[in-house]
Amino acid sequence: MKNEETAHSLNAINQRPDQKEYMKFDFYFKRTCFRTMTLFYKTSFKPLFDVGRAKRKSLPVADLIRKFSATNHPGLIETLAQHSKSQALQFPDMLKMLVFCHRHSKNDPFLLTTPVDFSVVREPMYKYSKAA
Repeated sequence: MKNEETAHSLNAINQRPDQKEYMKFDFYFKRTCFRTMTLFYKTSFKPLFDVGRAKRKSLPVADLIRKFSATNHPGLIETLAQHSKSQALQFPDMLKMLVFCHRHSKNDPFLLTTPVDFSVVREPMYKYSKAA
C-alpha cells in the first residue's frame, strides 16, 4: 500500500502540466523579465541623461547612448564591430529604443528616427495589461 502511494506521488510529480497553461506563464515570465530590463536601462541612463540634458545642444543623445554603452557594456561595440559593422552601428539605436521606450509618444527629436517601430519594443511589456 505504501509503495503504491509513493509510486502515485512520483507519477503526479513527473506529469507535465497542460502545454497551453505552461505557455501562458512562460509569456508572463518573459514579459516581466523584459519590463525589468527596460526599467534597469531607464534608471541607469537617467543620471547621464540629466547631466546631458543641460548640455543637450552641445551633446547629442546618440553620444550619451554611446557613453552609457561604453560604461555599462565595456568592449561590446568594439567586439560587434569586429564581427559585423552593421551590428555595431545598429546597437546604439536599439539601446536608445530600450532606454526611451517609455517616451514613445513624447515626440522628442532624437526619437523621430528609429530602426524599428516602437510597438515592437512596447508590445511585450504591455500586451494583456489592463488599463487602470
